[in-house]
Amino acid sequence: MNEPRIRCMVADDEEGTRVLLSMILEALRQDVVAQSEDGEQTLQLFRDHRPDILFLDYYLPDLNGKMVLKRILSDYPNACVVMLSGGVEPSVIDDCLIAGAFAWIQKGRPAVDMKKMVADLIAKYMVVFAKEVS
Repeated sequence: MNEPRIRCMVADDEEGTRVLLSMILEALRQDVVAQSEDGEQTLQLFRDHRPDILFLDYYLPDLNGKMVLKRILSDYPNACVVMLSGGVEPSVIDDCLIAGAFAWIQKGRPAVDMKKMVADLIAKYMVVFAKEVS
């Protein structure tokens, strides 16, 4: 029996982060259905693709991640959004988690550490959301 595949989207203004995270997800046998580099594009592509998990950078050029998070959750209350950032105040992390983010990943770690964090998040997603994914 094949393992279920999770449909993922990566939103980050840094191309290197989008590429790294996409490579990690594909190595973990997950599908990357879209990538975006700003908030408005993220909102549009999220509506178009309806990913199971959105990996969302906090610092985007036009809208910050918390604004994007709130807009997505207002339209899709069951959306799973994982916030990303290289460095923010702990209060910002807390605000996003309180607003409904599923988890937070700190960027800038070695790829092997990022892969483990993403793998752990996918396992948590499978338990928490307990649904069949394609």
